Amino acid sequence: MQNKQFINNLSQKRANYNDPEQAISQSNALELLSKDIYTDSKRFIYELLQNADDASNNTNNLIIAIHFLHDYLIVAHNGEAFSEVDIESLSSTGDGRKGTQTKKTGFKGIGFKSVFNYSNYVIIKSGNYCFRYDKQHWIVNNHANAWNKEKWGSLQEWQLERKKKELDPTLKMPWQMLPIWTDLPDELANLQVFKEYSVCTVIRYEAKNDNDSLERHIIELFEDINLILFLRCQ
Repeated sequence: MQNKQFINNLSQKRANYNDPEQAISQSNALELLSKDIYTDSKRFIYELLQNADDASNNTNNLIIAIHFLHDYLIVAHNGEAFSEVDIESLSSTGDGRKGTQTKKTGFKGIGFKSVFNYSNYVIIKSGNYCFRYDKQHWIVNNHANAWNKEKWGSLQEWQLERKKKELDPTLKMPWQMLPIWTDLPDELANLQVFKEYSVCTVIRYEAKNDNDSLERHIIELFEDINLILFLRCQ
């Protein structure tokens, strides 16, 4: 219950904007970040491997498992389980701890956001935490879950004002920073990988052929000798 409360509180804090325009601006900025910076189709795979490498810093004994099942890619590793600080860093932009830890491979808190250029639904299962980043949740439920009536006033009046200015009256939330406590999907819940590895990232793909393309990318990645550049020298 304490872990769930932490995720809920973090999401509420991240969504606590003074006005809806701030939420829209943050959402637009994150979309541009993904499109403009993470154009390499393999970039998010590098980032996941780099995060796994970082998590193995204390053990120097890294094992990574990659699974494809249905419309999901699962990337798991046996490094350190996520702490509250790690989850806060994932749910932010540029606020990671790597820059202060010289043995870490990565130095930016925005690297994980590359995943969202390829998926609108990502689950993190680590230790006693299980949460997701889910664009559809905020689109479907933005009136009930996101609109802050106490701070923002009337939704209808805001929408009318936006229409007068010829602006989109749809509220956009920076869903990539808003963790939602969740259960694993039924088709994945009993997989052994979630018991054997301390950190599992589950990425769902919408397009039917994306998994085939991604599988080719991963095979090519591990055939590429340049992969060694993304791992720390022991």
